Amino acid sequence: MFASLKDKDGAVLVFDKETFVSIHMFFVFFPLDVFWVDSNFRVVDARFGVKPFSPLVMPKGKAMYVVEARCGLVKGANVGSRVKLSF
Repeated sequence: MFASLKDKDGAVLVFDKETFVSIHMFFVFFPLDVFWVDSNFRVVDARFGVKPFSPLVMPKGKAMYVVEARCGLVKGANVGSRVKLSF
């Protein structure tokens, strides 16, 4: 998905409703932090340092948003915390 990613860039994937959204890291050449966020903007799962070419990463809960960012960019986004998304 990402050929490169600037230091403060990321991606927010938005879905029509909360669902179990898996990701893969095929053709992503650097690790990412990934956060699954529900419709109330609460983090339902967080994975830090997801390795390149990981075949399948499943969240522990349903999400409406998936945030992918450079490792260490997002601070304080732990499971159960409320986040503010700007996109």
